[in-house]
Amino acid sequence: MQTQSANENGANKLHLLKSFIMVLFLTALVYGQFSLSSDVYYYRDDNLFRSPDAERDWYNGYSINASYSFSEPGITIYYNPDFYHFDSFSERNFSIQQGGVRYTASPFENERHNLYLGGTFIKRINRTDYDFYNYNQFYFYGNLRFYWDIFVLKTGYNFRSRAYTNLSSLNNIRHYVFAQINKSWPTRTTLMAEIDLGNKSFTGSETITSVSVDTIPIQRGRGRGHRFITNEQTDELNGPSFNQIVFWIRTAQSLHRNIGWYGQYRMQRSLTDDNVIYNSDYYYQDEELFDDPFSYTSDEFSSQLTFILPWQMQLKVNGSYEDKKYLSDRAYVSATDTVGAGGLRADIQRTLSIHWSKTFYMQKQWLNEVYVSFGYYVIRNSSNSYWFDYKNQLLSSGLSVGF
Repeated sequence: MQTQSANENGANKLHLLKSFIMVLFLTALVYGQFSLSSDVYYYRDDNLFRSPDAERDWYNGYSINASYSFSEPGITIYYNPDFYHFDSFSERNFSIQQGGVRYTASPFENERHNLYLGGTFIKRINRTDYDFYNYNQFYFYGNLRFYWDIFVLKTGYNFRSRAYTNLSSLNNIRHYVFAQINKSWPTRTTLMAEIDLGNKSFTGSETITSVSVDTIPIQRGRGRGHRFITNEQTDELNGPSFNQIVFWIRTAQSLHRNIGWYGQYRMQRSLTDDNVIYNSDYYYQDEELFDDPFSYTSDEFSSQLTFILPWQMQLKVNGSYEDKKYLSDRAYVSATDTVGAGGLRADIQRTLSIHWSKTFYMQKQWLNEVYVSFGYYVIRNSSNSYWFDYKNQLLSSGLSVGF
């Protein structure tokens, strides 16, 4: 019965998804502006699972981006399916279906101030071997941006609800509020700072049943005996809730007409004393299960150089250094360690990325632009835990066509 119900729910969701796509395309024939693009990416990953025992693979990513914008209300609806196919580990193939709506308006007398609203539904679908990582997610945001002469202020709130199809104990709700200021000077220097307050609550519950046996003496004729009474108590434990604060500050500077630079410091701290979030020791391309942001404190320094090359080509070189202290993860000193003899886990992650891109504007009736990119990424994660001490290199190439 449970399998039949799950199949019916899946069929209903698929029917709703098809209906949404049909409405999107039919509406585009009548009003507004319709936009369509397609992306193809190819990757070579030398440590697919981000583990000490590296496994290499090639994989492809395909996506379609369809959107429709109403001219008057400032509303855009969109649908974006992504598909990933692995050469050697085909059991890991998965897709992410995403659709939503965005709204932009200037509700104030001063039209320089803007309101942004939006909502997105995401569904991840894995093959059978990894279907316990499937989830449905709803995300909503509301932001206000004030353009003043002194600085720009952006503030808002976002909400996310994620439900894992086969890991209900990890179902969670997340809230964030933030405020960001942006100040620029005639010297082409920009300073940005932001503070975020976040809460994550696990909505799954666990039922624990305890059984106790009491004995009561009784009189039986000339002798005595005992009667056994079984007491059963059921307690339901609700999922934990965690709070954190994030602060970052960035300074950006134009070094030349065609060269820009920024440097950033980011701090993340837990506001919950008793944090018991544990991360998976296996990487499944779901960063939250592998490295939950609420499970550690961190200090990160990052910097990026951007070059505008001849023929409007763009080159970005980015590097970062992050010191992470985990609040409850144990450090396993070897593959045979089962108790976490290394104490609490601590990581230092260093990254380097180089990204080149070029956009060709076609000015054709049926073809707007073609975007080509190449990337090289290196991660070195040093950890006192055996399972998280790894190196990872990734090569990527991409082609995006806008119609």
